[in-house]
Amino acid sequence: MENLNPVEWAIRPFRRYADFGGRSPRAEYWWYAVFVGIVGFLLGAIDGGVLHTIILGTLGPLGLAFTVACILPSVAVLVRRLHDTERNGWWALVKIPSYGLIMTGTSTTVGVFEAMPMPIIVVAVIAWLGVGITVFLFVISEGTGGPNRYGPDPYGPADLEEVFA
Repeated sequence: MENLNPVEWAIRPFRRYADFGGRSPRAEYWWYAVFVGIVGFLLGAIDGGVLHTIILGTLGPLGLAFTVACILPSVAVLVRRLHDTERNGWWALVKIPSYGLIMTGTSTTVGVFEAMPMPIIVVAVIAWLGVGITVFLFVISEGTGGPNRYGPDPYGPADLEEVFA
């Protein structure tokens, strides 16, 4: 599996669309993130520059459809990536507010924050950033070699003794 090309890594999470079990290596997670980012940017450019249509927040029809289609595989590949680092997939829940911010846009978010006291906003933003940075550090870290409690090593056995056991 180590010899997959970037496109194969990028589409692999779509093949495992709602599979929250097992493990995903860094290559699968990051090539998928790059692919989703590029496609999302291009669809946003088409929505804004060609269609001149905004449906929700900053998203037009193509961007909204793509974002909705990518939510489940994005969370699933994040959970599997966390599993590869021997961490519980529940850490992925901290990313859920990010999807809300992406879908509604900053203008809606600012409206919600205007009704809250400033100390609550500051604490909420610092907590969200802190946990988000923590999850980021988890997903950039190397996965555990060999099998762990979430499944076998996604790259396969590390040594020949394990292959012939």
